[in-house]
Amino acid sequence: MSFFSRLFRRGQSITPAQALACISNRPMLMQAGALDALIATAQAMPDRGAYREDGDMAPHGSKPEHLVSVENGIGVPSIEGRLFARFGIESWWCGGSAYDVIGAAFDMLLADAGVTQIVMLIDSPGGTVTGCFELADKIYAARGTKPVTAVASDSAYSAAYAIASAADRIVIPRSGGLGSIGVRCQHVDISRALDRIGYTVTTIVSGSKKADFDSSAPLSESARSEMQDEVNRLADIFVETVARNRGLDAGAVRGLQAGCLFGPSAIAAGLGDAIGTLESVGAVM
Repeated sequence: MSFFSRLFRRGQSITPAQALACISNRPMLMQAGALDALIATAQAMPDRGAYREDGDMAPHGSKPEHLVSVENGIGVPSIEGRLFARFGIESWWCGGSAYDVIGAAFDMLLADAGVTQIVMLIDSPGGTVTGCFELADKIYAARGTKPVTAVASDSAYSAAYAIASAADRIVIPRSGGLGSIGVRCQHVDISRALDRIGYTVTTIVSGSKKADFDSSAPLSESARSEMQDEVNRLADIFVETVARNRGLDAGAVRGLQAGCLFGPSAIAAGLGDAIGTLESVGAVM
């Protein structure tokens, strides 16, 4: 049995269909271009095959110690790539991070008596909804325990910004980006592609909503409305979380219209606190 089979209890590879199923029809806290690129990659990807690294049966990023470095009393957890609830087939395929592992790394640094401050190094376009707000709440609840700084190098968008906003302060380089405080969901309709290759899909369901988001058919108006309601609900949670964390008016956060702001503009909007880098806050990787 391959490593991939042992780890995920699946086949030896991830197929384009499996990859696409991981990300479509799910509300995402992800910057728009990054989600578009992820979906396009999933549609066109070759069979990646099984992951294996001789002598190390744990993929990088699957354990909290993989994300952490400590020097001169400063603990640095690295939060990179697309973000998922748990480390597994999705984060392995994307080379991203997982909220459960990030949370465990944060707890590790909080419990380490030799760590006097935490600097979260973030470079991420965002990720899934599940687990994001819980991680942001965990970091927010730890305020006052140890100083926590988020450094966006190069960017902290959407879910990554939700996490960054929970820190005591946020530092970004002059070219760095913050924001994208919104929710995005995409339905991928492959029915025309199926027509072109001569496939006809017949779906038998119990319950009128069972096939609402089936990728083999166009999205119905009722399904679109339901999806929009859920996106709006999650957007309200996102806005309220950022407003609480940053001491901003919720209306002002909503008024940003999920835009991405850079350098001084992000600071002027209240999304960041200072221009700087990892080195400028005293942390060296």
